[in-house]
Amino acid sequence: MKFNVTGITVDSQNSTEFKVSLKNLSIKSSGTFTCEVISDDNFETFREASNMTVIDPPDRNAAGKFGPEIEVAGWSGTGPLEVRDGEQVEAVCLARGSNPPAPLTWYNNNTEVPREFVRPQTSRTEGHNTYTTSLRLILSAGQLWDDQGRLLLRCTADIPGLFHEAAHLELLPTQPLGGPSSQVSSLTVGTAPSGTGVEDQQVWRTSRCGGASGVDEPQV
Repeated sequence: MKFNVTGITVDSQNSTEFKVSLKNLSIKSSGTFTCEVISDDNFETFREASNMTVIDPPDRNAAGKFGPEIEVAGWSGTGPLEVRDGEQVEAVCLARGSNPPAPLTWYNNNTEVPREFVRPQTSRTEGHNTYTTSLRLILSAGQLWDDQGRLLLRCTADIPGLFHEAAHLELLPTQPLGGPSSQVSSLTVGTAPSGTGVEDQQVWRTSRCGGASGVDEPQV
């Protein structure tokens, strides 16, 4: 016995009395499927049910993959982006045309970016019952440089158990950190070298100038 159900097309050639194979799935195919067996002896009925969710993944991004993409003013969408140390960077992660809406998360070097740098996620309805979600990241480039003077950003779109993809953005300083400039890099408290006549526990200033590191005179 067969019934016409919206979104359900049975693949008769691959279906048997023990299994049902479906084809041409769509969002409307999602729902709870129930198998019912009636005993010939006493007409006792047995039922088992399970849910099936059909998703529409995000549209293709600039890399040609289904998944999120990152947009930054002045960036082509491929390759690294050069920024000045300390420059404010505003990046938007987008997942277009998905159903259900795809939750987004920003990471820096595999660590989730602190909440103070991220604006709340937004979602809007598109045509054909799909959604576009966006997550905005605003930070100063110098705040999260790694040991190699890079900022490796990653935005993931994750529909738990069904879909996971990521987009990447590498930020590089326009001038290598520690390049031709004179700046105070740190303040430390230590012991003055013997023979200097300076008492212990003086403040020493470590500076970089022209790419080289050195120690200035102790600050009395």
